[in-house]
Amino acid sequence: MLLCQLRSEPAPVAEKPTQSQLQTQFDQAETVLGAATEKSRERADAAKKAMKIASDIAWLAFDAGKYEEAANWFAKSAQLKAESHVNARAYWEEYRRTVVAQTEAGLAARIKEFQTQLATAEESKKGTLRTSIDALEKVRYTMSYSAISMLETVARENGATSDLVEYGRQEVEILHQELAYLLESAAAKQEIDLKNAQIATALERTAGAQADMASFDAAEENYLTALAIRRALPEEMAERKLEDTLSAFGRMYLYNLGDLIKAHDYLQNALASMEASAPARQKALANDPWTLAQKQGMTPEQIDRHQESLAQNRDLTIANDTISQCTVLANLGDVAQESGDFKTALSFYERARGLVEALPQGGYLNIFELVRAQIRARTLSDMAYLHAESGEVDLARKELNETIAIKRSIGRDESTAQTLQQAASLAYDTGDDETARHDVEQARQIFAAAQKLQNVVSATDFLV
Repeated sequence: MLLCQLRSEPAPVAEKPTQSQLQTQFDQAETVLGAATEKSRERADAAKKAMKIASDIAWLAFDAGKYEEAANWFAKSAQLKAESHVNARAYWEEYRRTVVAQTEAGLAARIKEFQTQLATAEESKKGTLRTSIDALEKVRYTMSYSAISMLETVARENGATSDLVEYGRQEVEILHQELAYLLESAAAKQEIDLKNAQIATALERTAGAQADMASFDAAEENYLTALAIRRALPEEMAERKLEDTLSAFGRMYLYNLGDLIKAHDYLQNALASMEASAPARQKALANDPWTLAQKQGMTPEQIDRHQESLAQNRDLTIANDTISQCTVLANLGDVAQESGDFKTALSFYERARGLVEALPQGGYLNIFELVRAQIRARTLSDMAYLHAESGEVDLARKELNETIAIKRSIGRDESTAQTLQQAASLAYDTGDDETARHDVEQARQIFAAAQKLQNVVSATDFLV
């Protein structure tokens, strides 16, 4: 079982600041923001920090029943999120045009110089020159890939779907160029396989964004290409992850196209693939890329740092695998729920909860707590719907309140607003009109602040 490799470290519990303290922090963050240069990384980071503080103040006001004040702070938070997005995107675009382009030009010149030397070099020196050329080529591709990856992260954090499609296309292009170099330079098969796995992942991310834009033919083409790439990889390869493509395919058919039969088939195959690949992934967790000979030349401090790095990577790998499996289970639960099979749906949600609750506390960067929070919120919300439908209203209300608290704690304001709407609907159905109106009004304010027009209309219709 993958969890056997995990470390258990208690997560520190932070004391919640008061509104006065948060106001002071916000004022300080605004000062830093005002002093930062436009289109700079510092300005983007300062806006992001101020955004989080504004959100925290908004929720304090909401808890105190000061709904108009809360709405104003949510609006500030949304404005700061947009400010962070604009500056982060501008910074990384400029970074690509200047730093990356200049560095690549310098590397290209150096590579050309080594290639000229290689043509006339003595046989004894050719190996060193080839190694140098190979190292420089990889640095060149890494520079391009890192910059485009940052732009994708910025787009993903801000829901910029069209940007994700374009940056994804550029990422795939860069990876294909690197793959062509690896093939031309007769790189090791393992290195080529890993690059192909990266290409499949990039295709899946691009396809997901295309599906969200209703470009279903393009999305399907990319998913099928990714699936073919992964199927051609060795079955014993931990990074093969056939389940990633199958799961993404299932998500598209479930949420974008509403084809429950195809969604069920792809998701079931993804789950089966995960179970089949578990031994390979378990074996990979124990891998140490450094040989005994390499370690013998290391200082005790270097060995300690190396072991800590291995442990951190294990935590991140386990967390990613766990959330992937939980997501497939939860999506299968949604398929069953949409099909009217509430009993099966509940069993899938409970299986997902069981997996995530088995994670220990803490982990590197508190990753296990974040994964646990995400899956708890997802499954509690889904289970609340089922329990409300079956008449277990009190249980459903408790699950929704827990969901709202979790989403608030991890800064998911828009997602919290969606759950507030769900809670408002339940309150209205049980005759608690005042609570329903408060919840849906606050959801509407959050959606309006984030410029989510369709959600604003939905919440407004509820109030009428």
